Amino acid sequence: MNNTLGIFSGSDPRSSFSWSGTPFNLINALESLGVRCESYSSDMRTERSVPERIIRSLSKGAAPYSKLCLRPQLAHLATHFNHLQCRDVLHLPGDFVMPFPGSHTGLKHHAFMDSTFRQFWGPWFREYHSQRKGLLKQCLQFEIRRREKFYQSCIAQYSNIFVTTRWVRHSLINDYGVDPARVTVCYTGTGNIRNLNLVPDREKPILLFVAKHNYIHKGAAIVLDAFRRLRESHRSVELVMVGPDPGILGALPNEPRVTFHSFLEWNQLEHLFNSASLFVLPSLYEPYGLVYLEALRCGVPVVCSSTGGMSSVVHDHGCGWSIDNDKPDALLEALLEATDDLDRCWAMGRNGQKFVETHCSWEICAELIIRTINQ
Repeated sequence: MNNTLGIFSGSDPRSSFSWSGTPFNLINALESLGVRCESYSSDMRTERSVPERIIRSLSKGAAPYSKLCLRPQLAHLATHFNHLQCRDVLHLPGDFVMPFPGSHTGLKHHAFMDSTFRQFWGPWFREYHSQRKGLLKQCLQFEIRRREKFYQSCIAQYSNIFVTTRWVRHSLINDYGVDPARVTVCYTGTGNIRNLNLVPDREKPILLFVAKHNYIHKGAAIVLDAFRRLRESHRSVELVMVGPDPGILGALPNEPRVTFHSFLEWNQLEHLFNSASLFVLPSLYEPYGLVYLEALRCGVPVVCSSTGGMSSVVHDHGCGWSIDNDKPDALLEALLEATDDLDRCWAMGRNGQKFVETHCSWEICAELIIRTINQ
């Protein structure tokens, strides 16, 4: 059995701020199992050649899809881990510095990812470039196709790919032809919100929206618009929104039955999660979202968008609603269903709580990864 694993990340894997703390938490769980983790990140390379710096500056977002940028990074990665006698390296995320065909590193590469190229770039491309026409649009489309072809050749080099949801697994198998035996669904642990076992108020049900950044992208405007229509017929329901200044939504501080918080102490936020009847976060794009797991951990069902990994969890475990943001009334219909039948809504919350308790811990995640790699 191999008890040494290399962990590679774009930034310091042992920092709790890297990739929402995923490498940090996973390393702690692996080490608690007796696995020796050796970490490395691109940030550790302080010296780069002049040609490499020029290439990286010119390519910017295309850097992960360029052999010229990847070759020196993989060379340093290989030197580092081979020196430490690490046979296996886990890339978090798996689409940052990828092994490409012909990149002989002497290592077995494994990936951990929460979305595929098509899932990540598809919504971005539609959102930002749907209105562009002519030669510029053709160039953008050509570059997207070039990157995707390179991405597909790279993921074929991974021995195992661990994914956060069935949504990602489906894309790898159906969009990129990856052997199903190489793709393992591996749910992560949750955040730090505790389950306080509070009973929601049936007389004043609370809908909760929480986003620490990208307020509009997370669906804040959609939520506020749907709630304004909901309260016409459901006068007891309240909406609590936690995030940046509501002024960017065109909302007034005295918006009826809407409470805005730009900042809350941790115990206040924790109490809100446990008091809510429904957690609503219909992001325009959300590959995974630990915040959903935090809500489910407290027994609160969720509303998510269909363009994200949580949609497969909601479908498989009956713990909320997955909506199509392109349909204007989809969110309102979900809110009506939830508030018209609170018993069913809360039963969904219990389903979600059972799912989190059974599947979502860093220890379970670490055990599955190390067992799969050692097979």
